[in-house]
Amino acid sequence: MCPIYPFQLQGLEESVVNKIAAGEVVQRPHNALKEILENCIDAGSTKISIVVRDGGNTLIQVQDNGSGIHAEDLPMLCERHATSKLEKFEDLAKMRTLGFRGEALCSISYVSHLTVTTMRQGDGHATRTVFRDSKIEEGPKACAGLVGTTVHVEDLFYNMPIRRKALKSSSEELSKVLEVVGRYAIFHEGVGITLKRQGNQRPDLCTGQKDTTLEKIRMVFGSQVGSNLLPFESCPQDSSNGSTPSTSGGELQFSAKGFASSANYTAGRRTVLVLFINGRLVECTPLKRSLETVYASILSKTSKPFFYVSVTMPTEHVDVNVHPTKKEVHFLHQDDLIESLRCSVEKAVFSSNDHRTYYKQTLIPGAGNINTTEAEPAPRKRRLEGGQSQGATRRDRAGGDYKLVRTDAHEKKLETFFFSQDKALSSSLLEDSSREKRSSGTGGLSKAGDQQKDNDPGMGESKRPSMHQEILLSQLEASPPEEEREEEIRAARSKESCGLTSVKELLAEAFVDTHFELTDILKNHVYVGMADERRALIQHKTKLYLINVKTMSKDMMYQQTLHKFGRLPKLRFQSKLSLSGLLMLQMEVEEEKGNWTDEDGDKQEAVDLVVDLLVSKSEMLEDYFSLEIDAEGYLAAIPLVADKSYVPDMRKLPNFLLCLGHDTDWESEKGCFMSIADAIADFYSAEMTCVSPYRNPEEGKDEELEALCKEEEHTIQNVVFPCMRTMLKPSAKRATDATVVQVASLERLYKIFERC
Repeated sequence: MCPIYPFQLQGLEESVVNKIAAGEVVQRPHNALKEILENCIDAGSTKISIVVRDGGNTLIQVQDNGSGIHAEDLPMLCERHATSKLEKFEDLAKMRTLGFRGEALCSISYVSHLTVTTMRQGDGHATRTVFRDSKIEEGPKACAGLVGTTVHVEDLFYNMPIRRKALKSSSEELSKVLEVVGRYAIFHEGVGITLKRQGNQRPDLCTGQKDTTLEKIRMVFGSQVGSNLLPFESCPQDSSNGSTPSTSGGELQFSAKGFASSANYTAGRRTVLVLFINGRLVECTPLKRSLETVYASILSKTSKPFFYVSVTMPTEHVDVNVHPTKKEVHFLHQDDLIESLRCSVEKAVFSSNDHRTYYKQTLIPGAGNINTTEAEPAPRKRRLEGGQSQGATRRDRAGGDYKLVRTDAHEKKLETFFFSQDKALSSSLLEDSSREKRSSGTGGLSKAGDQQKDNDPGMGESKRPSMHQEILLSQLEASPPEEEREEEIRAARSKESCGLTSVKELLAEAFVDTHFELTDILKNHVYVGMADERRALIQHKTKLYLINVKTMSKDMMYQQTLHKFGRLPKLRFQSKLSLSGLLMLQMEVEEEKGNWTDEDGDKQEAVDLVVDLLVSKSEMLEDYFSLEIDAEGYLAAIPLVADKSYVPDMRKLPNFLLCLGHDTDWESEKGCFMSIADAIADFYSAEMTCVSPYRNPEEGKDEELEALCKEEEHTIQNVVFPCMRTMLKPSAKRATDATVVQVASLERLYKIFERC
């Protein structure tokens, strides 16, 4: 029987067709962001700023400094298949741009509220246009703006409830957004990309225009990946038989370069392949599986490698019109190309496999009493010769070998193994540095300046020290005599606590999700040593933890800034510092990183604006945060947040002032207090310059750096961690975001050793 159709065939309405097509092109927020990001790159942008909210579910904002859009092109901007990159079908064979179909903005306009603001070089003003269902809903209207284009996407899938409910959580969507943006940031040289969540002062991802590919990989995937990469290159002659492969389709033509993880990289839990073909981010499962076989004999089954591969081949050999989201392409001689890349990676890996690095942990046996809240069993006694009895041993009191740990902080620490050479010289340098620092409390900058002049005959009476020297010397003069600090603290304690509602709300938010188990770990820990510049090892009972000192100390300083709001003691400079000079120093650093270009304007004008802003807010800053700035634009005092003996790293002072003027939300009272407290906390957060100051043995050691590292760790161990015991109330998220990680458990280690 012939099937019976209940309805006659009919053509779908254009709006229905476009919504169906939009669901294919834009499946999740990171798909929409990818399409917009490719348009920015095609427009020749060198600086791209991205802001998202709720992982991109409710807001995606992308701003670039590209060529902009012609005003006469705006009515067709969101029309389906309206594009400037393709004229006829044959052009696909020589396609060099990332976009070509003209579907992206049309699809986005059908599933979100889309606003485009654009301005071309030479235009008198920018133009703002609101689109809905590929048509102009509002505008174009003249508005203020910068050269380039800003795309504003709000409420993605607002008109598709099923698709909106199917979206993942904000954190999962944000991870996909970071993955896409990070991969494009790695590949495109000369393009600086910044990504941050709306309301956050610090970006989640920031790459500079001058950063190398290796530096960007380190920023995106972490130092563990970046420090264990091997470069490789490949071309058709690199195949196994040494000849150029050929097939019935012609010769294989390509060039490839990239990085592959070495045998020392064992932290990967899934294989990561970042693959670009002719500048297009794509996926290729056969290539990933082929490259994985190289590591089958050198990595364990639980460890997976990392690859970054950039392939360039003739455009006529690549078919880019394969997948709606363009994540797949077809290319000629796929098997030969994969084999050639596999041989190149294999050669790079095995030629560097002459040595391996293994890490081991040493749990130092402990002594002394064990502080525990658990009821201990009655000590067992043993009979000695002659019938005499003796109390239980330390092993018995601990409850067995697997609970016998070091609990005496005076025993060996991690630093014992790091600084093992010339300890006498190191300690003498530290003592000299400490004496200089103490003497600067009474002598001030003049003594340090006189010493500088004596050592440098080229510095005369009229030549002042450079700004870099002033910053370093200011760290010495930031320590007034002990009596003055005691007076400041007593005066601050005599003030009444603040009763502002916004401050009470911020305090409640800071303490609402306190993690009590983590609080107990910090309160009763034993310091072991610094593992790297930001992380330290601490011991609690039978467990060893890796803790991010910078993050935890920043949380502590943030809480203390709010707790002492309006009654913070002051830490005075013996000679005032110029805000303009400090800010200009930071602007030069931003320029070196590529975060400031000539197109952004004159640096001095930007500095003057920040100085004027801070001077205008000086009364509020002094009353609430003890940040004293005079009418002439000089910094006289900073707040004393935690312990009276803890002075922040003055090398971060220029960045602190720039963040204070640029990132503070001056419009909202609560937002203003929160952003200022966050800036102060970041300024006071603790970290080391480096853990192991020894350079190449042939070059000798940097004695000044060694003394600085010793002093920094001394401060972290004897000031920062003791303050954490009583001042910090860690939030629950610190137990899940890798800020505090358990790296060893004595009970589990004994289970492993018993099998050996």
